[in-house]
Amino acid sequence: MTDLAPQPHNRILNILLMVSGTALVAGAVWLAVLYNQNVNAAHAISGFKEEIQNSKTETAEVKERIFALFRTENLEQLAEERSLVKEKNPQYLRTAPQWASASR
Repeated sequence: MTDLAPQPHNRILNILLMVSGTALVAGAVWLAVLYNQNVNAAHAISGFKEEIQNSKTETAEVKERIFALFRTENLEQLAEERSLVKEKNPQYLRTAPQWASASR
């Protein structure tokens, strides 16, 4: 007659295989989650880099407009439009030093 009872050493081996298989599947799932987070972070970083580049471009354009406003030719044209006269010897306001002792 054939004995069909499980052997105790096979039972320990089966439990060990099930635990290691479960750990392997859990590890694979965890690696997939980590990879997904890494890819999402890389996409977010590239989006931020693009926003920074756009911001730098806009800043450069604004600076160029500001510098264009203060060019000598533009200021002279503005002075002519408003009938302003360039003063050869300007006299600036002078104030009496109120805090002479503080500057020493």
